[in-house]
Amino acid sequence: MAKNRIIVLIDAENVSYNNIGKSINKLSTLGTVKLKIAYANWKKNNLKNWNETIKKYSIQTVQQFDDTAGKNVTDIKLVVEAMKMLYTNNNTEAFSIMASDSDYTPLIQAIKEHGLLVYGFGENHTPKSFIQSCDNFFYFSELNNNSNEQLTTKYTNISNRDLKLLKKAINFTIEEDNWSHLGAVGRYLNENTLFDISKYKTKLGKLFQNSDDFEVTWEDSVMYVQINNKIQQIDSISKKDLKLLKMAIRKTKESDDWANLSQVGKYLSENTSFDIKKYNTTLGKLIQNLNKFKVDWNDDSSIMYVQI
Repeated sequence: MAKNRIIVLIDAENVSYNNIGKSINKLSTLGTVKLKIAYANWKKNNLKNWNETIKKYSIQTVQQFDDTAGKNVTDIKLVVEAMKMLYTNNNTEAFSIMASDSDYTPLIQAIKEHGLLVYGFGENHTPKSFIQSCDNFFYFSELNNNSNEQLTTKYTNISNRDLKLLKKAINFTIEEDNWSHLGAVGRYLNENTLFDISKYKTKLGKLFQNSDDFEVTWEDSVMYVQINNKIQQIDSISKKDLKLLKMAIRKTKESDDWANLSQVGKYLSENTSFDIKKYNTTLGKLIQNLNKFKVDWNDDSSIMYVQI
């Protein structure tokens, strides 16, 4: 998990100088920032407030006059120079692009085709194509609010199909130390599977953090993930517990014969001697691994249902 050397490219005509400090601080946790370049028509009066930021963070500036009316020539200049850097900077592992413009999506894809990482920064209105193309994307608003709060909901009920896809992505991107870079896992999922993180209403990293099927760690604030092989796979239980499970499902099933997992658990806890702790797993995982019940999820996979 070597520390990445990063080149930072800033579209100063579309990024406020107020967002630069915390963005660069964030990048410093992801690797070594070796070069910072800001592109703009610096003759414009509205860019004069950049002066202090440029000095403070040792940002190189590139002047680009508005030669063509109606065209953002700054975008073009940044893209052209970035492509040159791809072939001249052999000791670079990552690029960071600070902008909020979908025009940079092809550039991001080209950088990734060369095997380099891309860290994106932008406003809340940044186009989805830009965000999804990056290995990691950071909203200026989140950095400014220092919003690193932990998700409280435990997404342990990942569908079997998605669980297989997640494990496959990890196995395909595993490094020598048996950990997989979160960005590489996400890229594999996007390019090779139909996995849709949006239905879980969380980010991929949070999904891994809150699932017992995976282990996560950080290296310089970059998340790495591996499959949790310590989870005991239970494929049989006592006849008594099996009877209790079936009874709980029958008692809590709805009109369509499906029972909400949480209601099943509540019934077992309040009305029986069933003890999930002795199986060293969750109730949902136990039911799935037994292969004696049918399981299904609601549309966003946040609620598990079970049927005999």
